[in-house]
Amino acid sequence: MIFDGRISLSTDDNLAGLGNLRSTNQALNFKLDYGATEIINPMGNIHVTIRQNQRWDNAKEDVKPTFVREDVGQLEYRFFDLDKTFQGGNEFRFVDFRSMNYPGMNTYKLDKSHKPYELSVNMDYPRSGQAYSQYPDMNGGFVPDNTDYPQEPWISAQYLYVTFGLKSTPYKGDVHLIGAYNCFARTDENKMQWENGLYTKRILLKQGFYNYAYWTSPPEADGNQVEGNYFQTENLYEVLVYYRAFQPNADLLIGYFVIPVNPR
Repeated sequence: MIFDGRISLSTDDNLAGLGNLRSTNQALNFKLDYGATEIINPMGNIHVTIRQNQRWDNAKEDVKPTFVREDVGQLEYRFFDLDKTFQGGNEFRFVDFRSMNYPGMNTYKLDKSHKPYELSVNMDYPRSGQAYSQYPDMNGGFVPDNTDYPQEPWISAQYLYVTFGLKSTPYKGDVHLIGAYNCFARTDENKMQWENGLYTKRILLKQGFYNYAYWTSPPEADGNQVEGNYFQTENLYEVLVYYRAFQPNADLLIGYFVIPVNPR
């Protein structure tokens, strides 16, 4: 990330005021201090984007400050507006198929009778409404790897078809299998098919360790209908601060900050 660091950021972890959203959502409260640089019309020319776990599909863009204190060169962003809160989501699910010789975690069956190999993942079930369970994840990330040939795992890792299954009643909207492996996109290539009480999807993936989640699309109002939302979830947020100056006539990235929530 290349940026011109002209400003500073400080956070405030006070959650008072979230009300009913306190158990499901996460709010970022922060201040931007720009007193060390000249900013003309900060309310109109500073634009803030907030990402959760490096995702663009649910990013909050052009977030406006709650208070502008031009006398001290400070912008305050508070959670009074819903556009500054994120659904907490849940820790990502994971599957480990770094080895073709030994079963990895959450793998069910590996068929090596033909190539590409066929791997079935352990059956998944909805987690919404269950008690929150803490475990480490990579916030949706993935790592191509081959532990059978550790000298050059990024080269020797092979492709195989991986079948995911979600045992569930049907949802009103589509269900997609998302993660950093496909930039959290929701397309036909990762849309689950439902039949006889089961959602399934077969995807070609490179050997490795993967985080993933099930995401519901409209008319479902909540994308985390399958996974649930918990304020305790560990998430990583990025705050990108852009400034539209008169010269040059472009959006300059003058601040980039990473804010961990519930770090382990």
